[in-house]
Amino acid sequence: MSYPVKEIVRNFFCVFFGVAGSVSVFFFLFLATALLPRTLNSTGFLMILLGVSSFAGGFCTGALVTRHKLILVMITTIVLVISYIYFFDTNFTDRNYPREYLQISIVVLSSVIGGIAGALPSKVKKKKNDPASP
Repeated sequence: MSYPVKEIVRNFFCVFFGVAGSVSVFFFLFLATALLPRTLNSTGFLMILLGVSSFAGGFCTGALVTRHKLILVMITTIVLVISYIYFFDTNFTDRNYPREYLQISIVVLSSVIGGIAGALPSKVKKKKNDPASP
């Protein structure tokens, strides 16, 4: 494969693994909440789960991508928002629409913050005088 094709395939898999990581973290934490008392199963706790899982998805994408990090993190964020709207059967005509907009904004913000956090270690450069650097 030529270089552009390798990069396109790698970017596709980075977005795929970011979304898969986010969904798997969400379902693992959601199933773990079955062991918790009923008082923690609320809308606020669902928002925390969405935030943690979106952060994990953005972090996976940001850590795996070599170039165009923020663009691919935004693609991951858009896929996560679309999957949130589809899986939770979001109805924006209902009276609960402010809560749904808040949940979508939590998904967007935590995914972007996770992508930035995942991209940070690759931007840190070693010092020239460091004996561990080549």
